[in-house]
Amino acid sequence: MNKYENYLPRHKHDFERVNELKRREREEILPLLPFLIEWMQDMNWPIAHDIAELLLTFPNEIVPLIKDVLAGNDDIWKYWCLKVLIKSVD
Repeated sequence: MNKYENYLPRHKHDFERVNELKRREREEILPLLPFLIEWMQDMNWPIAHDIAELLLTFPNEIVPLIKDVLAGNDDIWKYWCLKVLIKSVD
């Protein structure tokens, strides 16, 4: 159990937690970014688009996380990061 478990979505329909995250201060969300980017593994999950919107409010901070994904072996995750995140970051 990590110390952020009470803030992170519990399942792919957990809009309640995603909406709560959107109301939190920027500093509270920063340590959650590595966990939130995991929801980009499948954009078919209902909360994935809302999480992507939240991630895009941290364009500089998600760059290293995207680099980690691109260095990995999950081609689907890479695809979604490129299609949804990279395409939207200016």
